[in-house]
Amino acid sequence: MRCIELQFRSGGEFLSFYVPPAEGAATGGSLFVKTLLPLRESQPVIVDIEVASAMERCAVSGVVVECPALLQVDGRARRGARILIDADEQAMLDTFLEAIHQDLGEFHARKLDRSGMNMEVEAAEFGGPAHAVPVVDFSAGGIFLATPLRPVVGQMVQLRLIAPDYGLNRVVVGEVAWHGYKEEHEGVGVRFVFKTSGERREWRSIFSRVQRVRDKRLTEDAIAAVRSSA
Repeated sequence: MRCIELQFRSGGEFLSFYVPPAEGAATGGSLFVKTLLPLRESQPVIVDIEVASAMERCAVSGVVVECPALLQVDGRARRGARILIDADEQAMLDTFLEAIHQDLGEFHARKLDRSGMNMEVEAAEFGGPAHAVPVVDFSAGGIFLATPLRPVVGQMVQLRLIAPDYGLNRVVVGEVAWHGYKEEHEGVGVRFVFKTSGERREWRSIFSRVQRVRDKRLTEDAIAAVRSSA
């Protein structure tokens, strides 16, 4: 059975290609896939779906119901195929969708407020020996590093994230996603990459713990500031 791998940057992007099943329908939902593979109608397939920002992955089986198919997304026509998800796989996809909605509602929007936070990143691939690289932006899905170096987009890099005050000392693997400017800093955007769903869950737990500690300290600092000015 052919496996089609799909990667979406966010839950919102995934939902623009997904149509849920009608209420009371005996079939699953349908998913438009951008592909040039020589698929045929009625062909059974496995769709391996990954949403990077939510750090979730799901594989479901289905059948090709339309190929070739066209879909208008953001004013552009996309060519591909439409897959009807097997009814007995829909429950698995629904669980996946719950995580996607969490991503849309809260997790994707959350970034770590780094004001006054002592955090370093050691990156051996950014210029030879491992050295500290200033962090401009840090979220659950990736990081932006202030550096004049230009590793190739798509290059895999190994980063050690260090924030002693928050119990963070972790090696993560990432993919260079883009070069540019953020908050007037020139640098490189790196998207975190996880080999297994277990690694994703573990990282989500670590990031959430760091954020809880950070939020608590920011609240304590704000309270202390108000008291000192009273």
